[in-house]
Amino acid sequence: MAKVNLNLKNPKSSKPTPVNLIVRWNKQRLVIYTRESIHPKYWQSDKTKKNYQRANKKLEGYPEFNRRLDNIVSASKKTT
Repeated sequence: MAKVNLNLKNPKSSKPTPVNLIVRWNKQRLVIYTRESIHPKYWQSDKTKKNYQRANKKLEGYPEFNRRLDNIVSASKKTT
């Protein structure tokens, strides 16, 4: 079964950076550009939750942004 994760292209950037979808399976790795971008200061990566990377509440419109990311992750899981 494939593992799906979201990562920032450049987490130390001083400006918005693309969000990439990372799919791993059988020692293979595929990086997919999601067409979503976010400033790293608005990105949270909760290490206590498995595969949890989302926009935090400081980002205006964060629920919609996170919903779009959830849809991308769901669609990728359906195809794997």
